[in-house]
Amino acid sequence: MSTSRVEVGTPSVSLSGWTTTEVCFHGFANLSTTRGEYIESPTFSCFGHQWLLRLFAGGLPQSDEGYIAVALTNKTNKSFKVEYGYSTKDADGKGVIHVPLYTKDFAEVGAQAPRYNSRCNANFANRTTIMELLVDGSLVIEVRMKSMSTDKSITQFYPSALT
Repeated sequence: MSTSRVEVGTPSVSLSGWTTTEVCFHGFANLSTTRGEYIESPTFSCFGHQWLLRLFAGGLPQSDEGYIAVALTNKTNKSFKVEYGYSTKDADGKGVIHVPLYTKDFAEVGAQAPRYNSRCNANFANRTTIMELLVDGSLVIEVRMKSMSTDKSITQFYPSALT
């Protein structure tokens, strides 16, 4: 399944600059529930950077019991500051689980402190709740991102009204 969006007019201020990527983890119920084990998405592009999303279906050692964890990772050799958040959609496409927005600096791959190229939410959602939201057996996580970088070489597309 492919998702695309066509916009008409100028987005409201609240939507300006935001991009979304849906990541589908198929066969979620069959993923390992061992803490610390993960599956990762293919890389996806946003703001000229390559990213991936890791899903810890059994959570991390620091996760609360019964919670899954997610981690967003910058795979590009350049640091980047971004505001980001996640939501999970149900079969009707309605966002059901929302986590707060975070603003973080992501280091480049291979930085002296490589763990900072990845940011984790150890208590993303309760696994029991997630099981009720699966879409044909798949967990759909929407990753929302907005550039907080002062780098003017990053181009962002904003549709304008036709005259």
